[in-house]
Amino acid sequence: MANKVGSLADALQTFKRNDLNLSKIQSIPILGKPSEYTIHVDVEWKQKKQYNQTLKEIHKQVHELTILGEYAKAKIKF
Repeated sequence: MANKVGSLADALQTFKRNDLNLSKIQSIPILGKPSEYTIHVDVEWKQKKQYNQTLKEIHKQVHELTILGEYAKAKIKF
């Protein structure tokens, strides 16, 4: 993602526009690259089509995209 005003907001709007929920967002400084960050998000979606469309759009907005895992949301019973 370019380090310019609004670039993170633009990416986050892509998730909203495609009706995906961000359950977690974390920015982490990149060592040796002042003012540059990697952004980690946990995403929930209702339809795989929404998720795939979002990834397609996000790929156009960021320098690098790494998917750390995909899994079904579990229900925790207490």
